[in-house]
Amino acid sequence: MSARSSVGAIPAPSVLIVEDEILIGLGLAMALNVAGHRVHGPTGSVRRALSIAAEVSPEIGLIDINLRGHAEGVALARLLHRHHATTIVFLTAQVEEARLARDCAFGMVAKPYDLILLPRVVEAAARHRRGEPLGPLPCSLEVFR
Repeated sequence: MSARSSVGAIPAPSVLIVEDEILIGLGLAMALNVAGHRVHGPTGSVRRALSIAAEVSPEIGLIDINLRGHAEGVALARLLHRHHATTIVFLTAQVEEARLARDCAFGMVAKPYDLILLPRVVEAAARHRRGEPLGPLPCSLEVFR
């Protein structure tokens, strides 16, 4: 795991990746690691995600809604948001379900998405979490207001 470390810099947020498509999850983890974020996962298991969250209390959660054929991602997002104050971004093809779950999420990125843009999505979620202005947003990020 890598994290930015320069004098006076804000530490990179910890990010939990919950994605059941392993190649997508690994690609996402690699893109975020290269960008300097502290990455936990990927995991496609709700039980494992909750275990990781209990250990590290992630600041940002990137969560697929449909995990192993079941719409468990929304319930997981609500638990992470409630118990760990995790800022949630859904990465999903279930766009309407994500919008209906705006009560527990900062926003969503619809699949398919460009992995190159995901570090900017995490940075936007981190700015939101710190109460800072969002500034320019990646075009793939739909923010729930």
